Amino acid sequence: TLEAVALAHRGDAGAREVYARAGEAIGRGIATVANLLGPERVIISGEGLAAYDLFAEQIRDSFAEAAFGSAARCDVRTRPLPFDEWARGAAATAIQSFIRAAD
Repeated sequence: TLEAVALAHRGDAGAREVYARAGEAIGRGIATVANLLGPERVIISGEGLAAYDLFAEQIRDSFAEAAFGSAARCDVRTRPLPFDEWARGAAATAIQSFIRAAD
């Protein structure tokens, strides 16, 4: 929530710890996906980017610790996009998966 972000930005230790742990979990999750699927790039987007500065370092560090092989070279980026743009990307990916499954 906005209140938690504001607390963390003001330096509240508890709130900052919560964001640090979230960043670690997100980084491990991205590494797991990269290890399994081997994408060249992962783009992080969505409403949570307002707090990205609170957990960006933890995402990078835990990704680097958990990714291996070619996945370790995966380009992890952030891109603040409006909802309709990332929803369109998700829909395109779903359609491509459906078409491939039908082949």
